[in-house]
Amino acid sequence: MKSEEYQTYEQVINTNDKIEESRTKQEENKIKLLDILKTSENIIENDEVIETLKSIQEDYAQIEEQKSILEGEFENFQEKINGFNNLSQKIIKIWFILENLNVSHKMYR
Repeated sequence: MKSEEYQTYEQVINTNDKIEESRTKQEENKIKLLDILKTSENIIENDEVIETLKSIQEDYAQIEEQKSILEGEFENFQEKINGFNNLSQKIIKIWFILENLNVSHKMYR
C-alpha cells in the first residue's frame, strides 16, 4: 500500500502532466487558428475560427483549474515535507543529547 505522501506526490505529477497536455493542445489550436486566419477572407463569419477560439478558451479554463488543483496539492505536499524536516531536526537534537551523556556519567557509556 502506498503512503499518503507518495500518493500526494503522484497527484502533483499527474496534474502537472495534464497541464502540459492542455498547453500542448492549446499551442496546436493557436497554430490552427493562425493558419485559418492566413487563408480566410472573412474571419468574423468563419465557423472554424469561432470553434477554434472556443476550444482555446475551454483549454485555458482547464489549465487554470488544473493549476489551482496543482498549487493546492503542492502546498499539501510541502506541508508534509516540512513536517518531516521538523521531525528530523528533533531527532538530531535528541541524538546529540544522548551521544554526549557518556561525558556526564560513566553509566551512559
